[in-house]
Formats: sequence, structure tokens, C-alpha cells
Amino acid sequence: MEILPRISSLYSQTWVFWVMFTLLAVAMLSLIPQAAASTLQAVFSRAERTYSVRNREWMSELTLRLFRVGVLAMALLIWIQPQGEASLLNYAKALGILVAVYAVQTLLIYAVGAVFISSKRMDVAMEQYSAIRTLLCVGLYPILLLLTNLSLPSLPVIAYGIIFGLYIVALIAKGIQLFYAHILSILYILLYIVCLEVLPLLVSVAVAERII
Repeated sequence: MEILPRISSLYSQTWVFWVMFTLLAVAMLSLIPQAAASTLQAVFSRAERTYSVRNREWMSELTLRLFRVGVLAMALLIWIQPQGEASLLNYAKALGILVAVYAVQTLLIYAVGAVFISSKRMDVAMEQYSAIRTLLCVGLYPILLLLTNLSLPSLPVIAYGIIFGLYIVALIAKGIQLFYAHILSILYILLYIVCLEVLPLLVSVAVAERII
């Protein structure tokens, strides 16, 4: 009887287990009931929370940022190397790429916001933007668990398409809710999403393909 070789998923590697476990631990540390409620409130509410509430949650927001960048780095790595060639060094490279892109993206967002909207409105927008990104990564995490244990080349395309499609729709809906003034506002929101969301994503993938 011929024994078929085992197909490598990324991911039958020990470091992947520990990275995913660490991300789960960070998420559990972040998503305490108060922070989870605040995330959902920020997505569905236009109201600005008080400074005291924000100040109590700064540690939760920091850990959520670590969780988000860690999840997105794993998603980027699976997209670039879906068949199991990846290493911990490659994951570190993906992490570094996303941190750099995220830093530039954040600076550009604040630069654009300083020109077109008030600082108070900008704080509200950034809080809700952060909440939507958190929900994106929470949705991605179980998909990454599946992808790191199965070798299905077409699955990342389908899964990422659905998740990031919903993310873009959420950004458009929230942008209209916060900034709609006239019909041209929709065009501005779409231009913003293309320039400050889609373009950084494409840059991240292009850079990762060259150095990983």
C-alpha cells in the first residue's frame, strides 16, 4: 500500500501554534467585558465617550493594537506563502511591514483629518475606526486557525475576500454616518478608502512579496 506524503499546512510548525496562542491570550486580555461593550458601542454609536472612560481603557487599546497587527501579519504571511514554507523570521518580517505601513497610514489619516474635520470629530472617527478594525481581526482569527491547519490554496482568496469586503462596507457605512453632508461626500469617502485603506493594503502585499 502506497503511503501518500502529508501535505504541509503552514503550519504544522511549533512557532505557529505559539504565535496563535499568544494572539489569543492578548485578545483575552484586551476583550474584557467593558472593552468589548465599548467596541460595539463605538461601532454603532455616534456619541463621544468621556475622557475618564478612555483613560481607563488605554491599556486595553494598546493590547488590542498588538492583537490586530499580529493577526493581520499572519493573514499576510498566509497570503504570500500559503503552502507552508513560512518561518518565524518571515512572520517577523510581515509584522515589521505592517507596523511601518500602519504608522504611515495613521499619520496620513491624522494629516487629512486636520485639514477637513475638527479635532473632536477626528477623535470620534478614529475611535470608531479602531473598533471596526478590531472586529475585522476578531473575525479573521478563527479563519486563520482553519488556514493554519489545512492546505487549501483557494480558501484564503475566498475567506479574505468576504472578510475584507465586509470591512470596506463597514467603513463606507460609518463614513457616511459621520461625514455625509451632500452627495459629493460619498465620493470623498470612497476616495479616502481607496487612498488610505486599499492602497496601503496593496503596498503591504507588494513589499511582502519582495522581501519574504
